[in-house]
Amino acid sequence: MVELAGSLALVAAHLNNEARTALAYLLGAELQEQVADLARRVDPKSADIEAYQRQLLAGFDPPERLREETADEDAEIGGEEEDDRGRAGLVAVLAMLCSSGPKASAGDLLVHLPSHLQGHILLKLLKT
Repeated sequence: MVELAGSLALVAAHLNNEARTALAYLLGAELQEQVADLARRVDPKSADIEAYQRQLLAGFDPPERLREETADEDAEIGGEEEDDRGRAGLVAVLAMLCSSGPKASAGDLLVHLPSHLQGHILLKLLKT
């Protein structure tokens, strides 16, 4: 069973203070209180995290770039697609919150997110 408040608390635990505050303003009052309480107590590196939550948090990892100049184009394309799949869940959740919440808070969240997520979330918002 997907636990929304717990998953959002894990996401919030990975954010800086400004992004965490903006995320809170995108949530309803009841969910906001639950997430804030859980975020103070959650350990993102705990072994108790469900598989879907680990996949969600994997989106915070910056994409790996192939550094070998001799790598062929197929390997580069495959690496980018793998990075996109790992980031897709987090991007979808954050884009959904940004599209349904106050625009000022959505903008504050986007500005304070890691740069490797910003473009993907904006693109998702434009497609929505």
